[in-house]
Amino acid sequence: MNNTVLLEIISPDKVFFSGQVRSIICPSEDGALGVLPGHCPLIAHLKPGKLQVTDSGGKKEEFSIRGGFLQVDPHHVTIYTIPS
Repeated sequence: MNNTVLLEIISPDKVFFSGQVRSIICPSEDGALGVLPGHCPLIAHLKPGKLQVTDSGGKKEEFSIRGGFLQVDPHHVTIYTIPS
């Protein structure tokens, strides 16, 4: 099993981030939502907050978002948002 998933963070005017990541923690309407490689398909509404990403090298990054939507497939995660 692959230990990364392709993450794309897309804003209205550009692809803000695109790369292989180990994990994602999103601020969803129902609380923090964690996504790992192989996650079952999912669509979720995101609220404003901090998006935490661990890249393929283990480096943790944090992005502030104003809300949006999360779409998860086992090998591809897309976040539609406006970075703050």
